[in-house]
Amino acid sequence: MISTITIRRPVTILLLLLTTALIIVVTLRMAGKSYSNLDPYVLTILSGLTFTCAIEAWQYFLPSRVADVNDVIWNTVGASAGAILGHLRARVRFEFL
Repeated sequence: MISTITIRRPVTILLLLLTTALIIVVTLRMAGKSYSNLDPYVLTILSGLTFTCAIEAWQYFLPSRVADVNDVIWNTVGASAGAILGHLRARVRFEFL
């Protein structure tokens, strides 16, 4: 027997807003941090992994969405690339005339 879980649209919108707010808070807290040691890289990658796992877990329960481990992998790769680019950006200064 398959049971059906009904999730109302306001709940989905609220969860989307909460997730977005959490991503913004983490991003702003990480802004300006020195990437001279390993901690910010690990935090950035773990944050990306945590957010993508939470989103995929939520999608698992939505009937119109499909949860896929490939999304978790590629989003984590993207978070890693973002950490590396953030490191490179800290070492390069642009001057616009």
